[in-house]
Amino acid sequence: MIKKLSPLLAFLFLFSSPLRAVDPAAMKEQANSQVMAAAQLMQKATETAQSNPTAEGRQVAISLFVEAGQMFEQAANIYQSLGPNYAAPADVQNAQQAMKACIENIQKLKQAN
Repeated sequence: MIKKLSPLLAFLFLFSSPLRAVDPAAMKEQANSQVMAAAQLMQKATETAQSNPTAEGRQVAISLFVEAGQMFEQAANIYQSLGPNYAAPADVQNAQQAMKACIENIQKLKQAN
C-alpha cells in the first residue's frame, strides 16, 4: 500500500537545504559575516570582563565568549567545507585560533570565580 505525501512534507522535501544548489561565494560571505560578528562579540566580552570584574560581569563575558566561539567554529567549518578553491587554509586556521582564544578566555574567567 502506497501512502501519499502530505503537501507540507512534499514542500519540505522539495525545498530542504540539502537538495538546493549551494553557492560557494555565498557560503564564504556567510562565514566572513560570522567572523566579523564573532569578533565584535569577542571584543564586547573582553570589555565586559575588564569593566565589570564581578561574578555577574564574568558570567556575562563568559556567555559572550561562548557565543563568539560557536560562531568562529561555524565559520571555520564553512571555510573547511569550501576547500582551498574557495577559502584559504588560513581562513580555517584563523577562525579555529579565534575559537580557541574564546575557550581560553572562558577558562580564565571560570578560574577567577
